[in-house]
Amino acid sequence: MDFDTVTGVLQNQRLFKDVSTSELRCIAPELIRTELRRGEHLRKSYELNDAIDLVVFGLIQLVLPSDQGAHRIMELIRPGQSLGEVMWMRSKPLPFCAVAAEPTLIYRLPASTVSWLMRTSLTFNRNLAEGLADRMAGLMHNIERLSMQNATQRVADYLLQSAEMQGSDRFRLELKKHLTASFLDISAETLSRVFHHLMRDRMIQVNGSEIAILSKEGLARLLQPAPMQNTMRA
Repeated sequence: MDFDTVTGVLQNQRLFKDVSTSELRCIAPELIRTELRRGEHLRKSYELNDAIDLVVFGLIQLVLPSDQGAHRIMELIRPGQSLGEVMWMRSKPLPFCAVAAEPTLIYRLPASTVSWLMRTSLTFNRNLAEGLADRMAGLMHNIERLSMQNATQRVADYLLQSAEMQGSDRFRLELKKHLTASFLDISAETLSRVFHHLMRDRMIQVNGSEIAILSKEGLARLLQPAPMQNTMRA
């Protein structure tokens, strides 16, 4: 892979923000290009990891498989993000698989190259630590969403988060609706019902996979906790 191409790829990756040109030149020959079709596995569950994967375009879903066939989507990895850091640093496999939700381009960084970067680049180490911290914060937010919010709140929270990530109040759902429902741990029927109620209340418009948020304030109000009732007698 030529240097200009790899520079363009890596400059859009959070892991390599502000990494020096000389360091990018050293790792350019080590990157391995992988193209995935929708539904194709990047990694299978309990597979040992020996690399970090950089998502150039497309979408990767981390899926927790179930013996009953009801797979659970744990996290979405978007362009500019990476996966595999935790598995590589722990030297242990994790019980999820990585599956392309749409046609996806990956550049794989072998473990030996990652080790070299960690020894030589303070900037890379800082980016790696910040990325892991943000990943942890995102997972904690997902846990909070699933444990503390009802179905309507989960959908409202997800729509507001999607608008922020895509930089527009008009955006495309990243996943098909049944997969979006799985990610939010609700049924597809419940997701459709919540969409209908939000449309009725003129908070959103839905056209297939296209969503337009009409009232961010309304969605945000849905996330506010209900006021506590004073049950003490005077």
